Amino acid sequence: QKPQQIRSSAASDVYKRQTQSTWGLSVEFSESIITNMRPTTLTPKSCFIKADQLIPGIFFIEEGEVEVYSPETGKLLVKYGKNSFVGDFSIFKETADHFYLIGNNTAKLLFVPLNIIKDLKCYNKFQDSLSLLTVKAVFRYKYLRR
Repeated sequence: QKPQQIRSSAASDVYKRQTQSTWGLSVEFSESIITNMRPTTLTPKSCFIKADQLIPGIFFIEEGEVEVYSPETGKLLVKYGKNSFVGDFSIFKETADHFYLIGNNTAKLLFVPLNIIKDLKCYNKFQDSLSLLTVKAVFRYKYLRR
């Protein structure tokens, strides 16, 4: 599926509303993210972000669950479900501190690669949206670190 096809899907409408209302991001920035989403399906219990490795980008959860584990204790820290996202730390941090695994069922994710986010950082018109997204990502990061 090409990014243009995702733009017209029901999922993109959900994420567009979320990025604009819940996250307070501009319409233009939201559309830039949505048009670059790439669908991916992952099998149960597969690890797609590993501690101490590069975070590849932001993953929006369309179906299924993502579980986040501590590398030190192996303890489950949090679960994220449908219409949530992970990997937003890639905005301010290159490597992951935790392990991200798919839950007990197959998960459908929409992936925005890190290079797309870095490209968006170059545009002055997106600085307010990126600043807000960074603040929210830092808040979520601190929550996991406690």
